[in-house]
Amino acid sequence: MEFDGRPGPVRDAVAQAAGRWLAYLEQLAAAAVETGDLPPDTDPAQIAFELNGIAMSANQAIQLQRDDAAPQRARRAMHRAAGGR
Repeated sequence: MEFDGRPGPVRDAVAQAAGRWLAYLEQLAAAAVETGDLPPDTDPAQIAFELNGIAMSANQAIQLQRDDAAPQRARRAMHRAAGGR
């Protein structure tokens, strides 16, 4: 978060890594649609966005707020985001 608003090579590297991660999550979601593990009308890009957002929120709750309940809440949120399957 410290670098997302700062231009330069560190920000560029962070942005590239984050983009690769989101693309990977999207590929996994698309594969889950193809195998029937997710409904056919699932938007893989949306699933990737939501799962990434949940993970980022969980990290902040765990690291910054020392919230012991955050991992379980994150698992429940991810389960819901992936269609409750």
